[in-house]
Amino acid sequence: MLRDDQLLQAALKRHDISSVRLDWASPDVDWSQFLCPVFRTTWDYFVRRDEFTDWLNRIRSQTQLCNEAALIEWNMDKLYLGDLEGNGISIVPLKFIERGSEISLRELLDECGWDDAILKPCVSDAARHTYRVDRAAATALEPVVRRLLVDESLILQPFSPRRCRRRRPTWVRSRPRSSVRGIPYGPFLADASSTTRVGSGGCSG
Repeated sequence: MLRDDQLLQAALKRHDISSVRLDWASPDVDWSQFLCPVFRTTWDYFVRRDEFTDWLNRIRSQTQLCNEAALIEWNMDKLYLGDLEGNGISIVPLKFIERGSEISLRELLDECGWDDAILKPCVSDAARHTYRVDRAAATALEPVVRRLLVDESLILQPFSPRRCRRRRPTWVRSRPRSSVRGIPYGPFLADASSTTRVGSGGCSG
């Protein structure tokens, strides 16, 4: 159990609110028996997106979600960053690469004026197909980009050295423990397949 989950459950218990951690995909869970599911570490939603969306739409009529289903769906796709920017919220500069596009990654870096960038899918988590790329690495990455663009859209953003404190990711039991402090060129974290859990019994925050 994550430490923050332990703290949350302890706080709920002090207010006489029971809670339990569950896998969203468990077929034997009756969600109508819970007052308020709280989404926590949904590690696998991005590889089971259709299944997750169907489940989300099904349980929204069975219980009161802590976060509205529409908000969760909006947040699943990094296109929401464009919505934030359009509403005057400052974000890291970005370039969306639409599914089916035929682009040269090196030319795109030139167009954006970025010497060093991060490329990742718009729907993803746990650093799935996330790459640090510069002009020298762009050519080698092109075949991967073409394969990804057959089925999904990508997002390109400039790499920020200020966010790095060391030159390697932090790992715990073969999963990323927290955000990466330093990123080598190329893929830097493997796919994560940890079980998604939803706490329930009370809603905080």
